[in-house]
Amino acid sequence: MEDRSRHRPRRTPVARLPLCSALLLAALAGCIQQPKYWVAAGHERAPGVHRLLLCPLNVAVSLPAEIASGAEPVHSELADYLEAQGLQVEHLSLVDARAQWREASAEARGTDSEDAAAIFARDLGESLEFDAMLMPSLIYLSVRVTDNSGTWDGVRRRVKMVNLPIRDPGVSGDTFTKGIAAGGIAGSVMASSLHVAAFLPDGQRVFEGQGGFDFTQVADLSGAYGMRFELRRRSNTFKNPDVLKEGVQIALEPYLPSRDH
Repeated sequence: MEDRSRHRPRRTPVARLPLCSALLLAALAGCIQQPKYWVAAGHERAPGVHRLLLCPLNVAVSLPAEIASGAEPVHSELADYLEAQGLQVEHLSLVDARAQWREASAEARGTDSEDAAAIFARDLGESLEFDAMLMPSLIYLSVRVTDNSGTWDGVRRRVKMVNLPIRDPGVSGDTFTKGIAAGGIAGSVMASSLHVAAFLPDGQRVFEGQGGFDFTQVADLSGAYGMRFELRRRSNTFKNPDVLKEGVQIALEPYLPSRDH
């Protein structure tokens, strides 16, 4: 393979901000109470950005199988939202994105001044015309639930309960059944969020944000009389367009705020 680096001018290192910083925080903290943002000074509201290159979901971060069904509806909602803000959205194909990412990752391993994401954006900027590039990732995280509700990445949601106990809590002495009938469970429940990172064509990272969608599990209470409940995968996590739009909007603030604001 030809050494492409021989044909490039010397690069000025850019500040290294890990692409997955928000993802790592989610994994370590388990529950994020507020949306997490970082925006470079002067890039609030994306001045001068008219043509935006949208990457496929999870180019740099593996897509967990548990939330793979959300890839198409989330990407579609994200594209629709960006176009609704008056942006000209260009789409990078998954095949091209992965091939370019492999090259950028290999090059990044040979330098200590830049990360793969910066190289990836700059390589694309050499061949494509865009004002900014957006890298989105659908992520899977654990959220602490109390009284059947949990808060993360700017949203508060309730866990759906199925197969609730039917015994009258006023008659039963089973305190667990009484608590379940009153509508409260506590524990860690898996949920989904959208992480986005924005880059300029020269590789400079100018924004990172994260917005929550919904729980990806339901609480099955069929065993509640035995003092337990079971978490099961939810089948319709990504079928509510209002939930998807809210998560996208939260993730992009304050870089690309909605025109509805």
